[in-house]
Amino acid sequence: MRALRDEARDRLVPTDPIPQLFLRLQRALELENESLKNRSADDAGEHIARKNQALLELQRVISGLSAEELKMRAADKLRPLREAVRINSELLSRQISAVREVSEILRDAIHMSDSDGTYSAYPVTRGRKK
Repeated sequence: MRALRDEARDRLVPTDPIPQLFLRLQRALELENESLKNRSADDAGEHIARKNQALLELQRVISGLSAEELKMRAADKLRPLREAVRINSELLSRQISAVREVSEILRDAIHMSDSDGTYSAYPVTRGRKK
C-alpha cells in the first residue's frame, strides 16, 4: 500500500525542475505571444518580468550541465520552447518595425511643421513638400 502511495506521489511531484522551468518559460512566451497577436493593452513590463524570472531560474539550475545532460533531461520540452521563441521573435520584430514606421512618420510631420524649408533637406512650401 505504501509503495503505491509513493509511486503516485512521484508522478504528481516532479523531482527534476528543468522540464518544469522550460515549461514555465514556454508559457511566459505564449502569454506574451497571445497578447501581441491580440494587440492587447497588457503591460509589456509584466511579460518581460515573467520571461526574465523564468530565464534566471533556468540559468541557475542548468549552469554546469553539459548539453547532452540538458538534452536528456528536457528533450521533450525543447521543441515547443523553440517554437514559442520563434513566434515571439517574429511578433516582436513586427511590432518593432511598426513602431519604427510610426516614429518616422511622426518625425517627418514634426520636421515639416517646424520648418519653413530654408535650410531643410525637406523643402516645404505652405506646409506641403515640394
